[in-house]
Amino acid sequence: MYPIMVDEHAEWIRKTVKDAGFTDVVVGISGGMDSAVSAALAAKGLGPKHVYGVIMPGIGSKPQSVFDGRMICQKLGIYSEEIDITNFCLPLINKIPSYDNIRRGNITARMRMIILWDKSKEYNALVLGTGNLTEYMFGYYTLHGDDACTLNPLADLYKTDIIEFAELLDIPERIINKPPSAELWSGQTDEEELGITYKLADSILMEFDSNGGIYDDSGIIENIQKKYGAESVNHVLDLISNSKFKRTGVLTPKGL
Repeated sequence: MYPIMVDEHAEWIRKTVKDAGFTDVVVGISGGMDSAVSAALAAKGLGPKHVYGVIMPGIGSKPQSVFDGRMICQKLGIYSEEIDITNFCLPLINKIPSYDNIRRGNITARMRMIILWDKSKEYNALVLGTGNLTEYMFGYYTLHGDDACTLNPLADLYKTDIIEFAELLDIPERIINKPPSAELWSGQTDEEELGITYKLADSILMEFDSNGGIYDDSGIIENIQKKYGAESVNHVLDLISNSKFKRTGVLTPKGL
């Protein structure tokens, strides 16, 4: 596991924002652990008065998540604002079959970032990201949605690392222990969608890290399979392979 460096991550936010010529950040507050940790790091690095939290419930959002989002903002002492995005999304979502949760969820994720980027202009603030390394490796994010930030202090942290950050930052246990979910539709949970628990996925990813971050060496794969099971390891490798296009950036004909 990576060393837990809360102060270093908070200082990185302070320096990055200052070097960009800004003083403030705006961040989406979901009521979940990742956004709470990202906001807490920003409050620590910049000061609470320089962090704007935006709570954006949508079609799949639970009232408890809105309550938790308010509680996090209050606990951190940051500015908070609520914008219900349901009516913004419905004209598009109503044109998509109800069984196609991915397309409908993508609209919700991208709408949230439209709001945050608009608020970044209003507040003259940078958009702070909340995505973790596990999600990045699996492509478990919406392109031009939750990845569309200016800076992301969680980008080098696996999900299980963020649990340790949350504990050190005194994030309430209820937030830490709730099942991870972007609430893009009713009943959605991350681990059910991914088909593997974060704890097991991170253990496998860290095992590959300790072997040089090489994912196509048959000897390394076989050794990790012996430890965690072939089915789980192969599933992780499939998630990484199938989402490779998300990590390559915009493809261009440069060099032809």
